Amino acid sequence: MMSDIILKGRVIGFEEREKYALQDAFGPDSPFRLLRCLDSGISFVVVNPYHAVEEYAFDVEDDAIRALSLTEGGIEHLAVLCIARREKETLYVNLRSPLLVNTEKGLFMQVILPNEGYPVSFPVAINT
Repeated sequence: MMSDIILKGRVIGFEEREKYALQDAFGPDSPFRLLRCLDSGISFVVVNPYHAVEEYAFDVEDDAIRALSLTEGGIEHLAVLCIARREKETLYVNLRSPLLVNTEKGLFMQVILPNEGYPVSFPVAINT
């Protein structure tokens, strides 16, 4: 998948970056994707959070729905990704600050979940 996603909102620590490409860099069967900044050499490995926690759930705020240009009933165009990082032999997923993606319009934003109880560094098993 090689589609450009325009940032709407901010990725914490990278607020000045706006143009990204979501790439299927790990193969079609992998739950991981590469979110590559087109303005710099910055890249993030992202994963569907349901790969880490099956019962992952949270409420999407009305402000986020408006910022992503999701129409009423357009929630089926909402995808959720979380940034992952590897430290030694463990992969950690940031479940506290997911990326919300409007797959129809190519917009995304990072949100911080209030009082949801999800950690910033959730360890995930890597199946090889």
